[in-house]
Amino acid sequence: SDRIEAVKARATESDEREKELGDQFDKIQSRVASAGLTNAIGQFLRKVHSSLPKERRLRRTIRELRDDLKSAAVSQSQVRPKTS
Repeated sequence: SDRIEAVKARATESDEREKELGDQFDKIQSRVASAGLTNAIGQFLRKVHSSLPKERRLRRTIRELRDDLKSAAVSQSQVRPKTS
């Protein structure tokens, strides 16, 4: 169904964003390990932190995705003909 595909697309986008953030974290961790904590790196980290999605928003999005998936699955099961 279209609803399930939309939820899957949102989940895929979230997975891609998670990978990007993980890659960015690894790069930052490497910079800190090689250069130490400097004022410049501190400013950079504050900038990156302020651009990250807020945890509350992410948790709400996860709940919404789960609810949408459940609702779409119920709708789809009601539309499918029963087979014996």
